[in-house]
Amino acid sequence: EQITGIRPEKHVIISFKAFRELIDAIGGVEVEVPMRMYYTDPFQNLTIDLYPGTQVLNGRQSEMFMRFRYNNDGTGYPNGDIDRIATQKKFYEAAIDAVLSGKTILKVPKIMSIVKSNVKTNFTGEDIMRYIGKIPSFKMENIKILTLPGEGAYADDGVSYFFHNEKETELLLDEYFHSMEKSSRIVEKVSAKNKFVKVKIVDATGIEQSTADVLKVVSDMLSEYKFNVVSTEKTDRIQDRTKLVNHNDKNAAELVKAVYEGVE
Repeated sequence: EQITGIRPEKHVIISFKAFRELIDAIGGVEVEVPMRMYYTDPFQNLTIDLYPGTQVLNGRQSEMFMRFRYNNDGTGYPNGDIDRIATQKKFYEAAIDAVLSGKTILKVPKIMSIVKSNVKTNFTGEDIMRYIGKIPSFKMENIKILTLPGEGAYADDGVSYFFHNEKETELLLDEYFHSMEKSSRIVEKVSAKNKFVKVKIVDATGIEQSTADVLKVVSDMLSEYKFNVVSTEKTDRIQDRTKLVNHNDKNAAELVKAVYEGVE
């Protein structure tokens, strides 16, 4: 915030344990390990032991991959943390790609359980459900992972620091953040026909209300788009997929489907 002038509205603090469990929950992440990685640190109870090549890493292996900087013999990334950040970026992109595969929605209860017990965040359960529900409409090209411009160097005190480039940082902020603020102020159009569409919502996720009120999240979203939510209910018959049931008006169903892109 001091460097960019931007105060994040939301935060997520993930422990190593939560990181491992979340990666395992999505079925691992496929990445290319660029080199032999072998490092041991008894003080941190840390062992990194990976071989080069493209492979699917589980949670513990992913932690090794993300934390690696150099081997016991001193070999490793030529530029230390700078190269590690670049490699981590590739992992994030691969992890996001795995999340957007569509299978994640089936693992919502497991993910919610991990988040509830191991992650510190000011996102509510309803917030998380809302974003998970929109996963089918996310596009990889609209997700940006940015690194602060600058370079590593030694300061007068003899300590190595990362010095950000103020001019390039301002250009990055103008391109990605200030332009986003302008576009976010555009009011989304709502079809005038929506108010004539009656919707009944049935929660078949099996998620407990104490974790996230699924009915409220879905009901609120449809109400924002001016749909007429006539009733809600929970069912014991758990469904793996979200279903949009059209009883008598295909056009009305298409309006609802437009809100939840990717709904089958």
